[in-house]
Amino acid sequence: MTDPQQEQQKVILTATVAAVTAVLLAKFGDMQLDLLKRFAALIAKYGVGDLLLFAMRKTAKASVDQLQGEIPALVARVVGRAAHDGAEAAGGGGGLVPRSPLFGDSWESHAERSARAIREDLTGKLNQLGYRITRYADDVYRAVQADASAAQVLGLTPAQAQHDAYRKLVRQGVTGFTDSRDRNWELSAYVEMASRTAAERAFNVSHLDRMQALGIDLFTVDDDGHPCPLCAPWQGKVLSAVPDSRADATIAEATAEGLFHPRCRHTVVAYVPGVTEIPAPHEWNADDQRRYDESQTQRRLEREIRAAKREEAAAFTPEMRSQAQFNVRRAQARMRGFIDQTGRVRNSRRESLNLGAK
Repeated sequence: MTDPQQEQQKVILTATVAAVTAVLLAKFGDMQLDLLKRFAALIAKYGVGDLLLFAMRKTAKASVDQLQGEIPALVARVVGRAAHDGAEAAGGGGGLVPRSPLFGDSWESHAERSARAIREDLTGKLNQLGYRITRYADDVYRAVQADASAAQVLGLTPAQAQHDAYRKLVRQGVTGFTDSRDRNWELSAYVEMASRTAAERAFNVSHLDRMQALGIDLFTVDDDGHPCPLCAPWQGKVLSAVPDSRADATIAEATAEGLFHPRCRHTVVAYVPGVTEIPAPHEWNADDQRRYDESQTQRRLEREIRAAKREEAAAFTPEMRSQAQFNVRRAQARMRGFIDQTGRVRNSRRESLNLGAK
């Protein structure tokens, strides 16, 4: 496979994942922002009391019920588009591998079974978020209950203590979502991670299935330009779908060792012995680690900007709004300083509350 073809596959994968991820990000991001604004309005209207807690619980449940009713169709759209584009990028026409006439309509190809499993997995993960979103109403209510004794110890008025507790909670956003490695995620970041992972899996499985149908049995891993310590060792390696003496490992073995981890942008491309040029092995070095560490620092600064913007959106007094606006400007100034220092490209999309989804 020529370099232009490899580059085209990377472009298709990147564009597909960005497009389909935006569908879910927009839905969840808008829901969280709307919920915070509704909570702020309810706090301003009712103050602290049983009526406020009842109103916030009712508002959160209505938002979750509406969201969960829309999730299956949105997930089907995301996974279906990714699977279609994966097959099309492999050549031989778009769509999944045709059904075998020997088995009739009840037979599913490997790619179809995988796409169905990916849909079910992502739908389950997103539906599970509903419980935590609903409980967020209780978290917010507890935060706005001023603890007079704690305020006195800290030298704050009850109103100041209330505002401080509420501000800290809102900056965190809806949290408590963990992945397979027990890492804690904020709502929008978790939805992005889960949907990106599902879309990339659907793309790659369908892409691989199509290439195998075309008679290709050896593959190599492209260079996505942004490797991490987990996937970098597999760039340029020869892989196979089943054990093969010509390959360095099977795709399943490489995956178990870290390739195609959440947010991984790699895909496999066809490898033809004696024809495909494999780049020289590249050992992870200090410069790679520096660039990777800078990318993680940029992600942290983006999270800080989003946190300040959540605080601004959920403010229910002029004083809170003024402080939040100052925090937004300060977080943005830190990002500008980091970009000036490192020369990295600033991604303003990731600084918005729904990560730029429209």
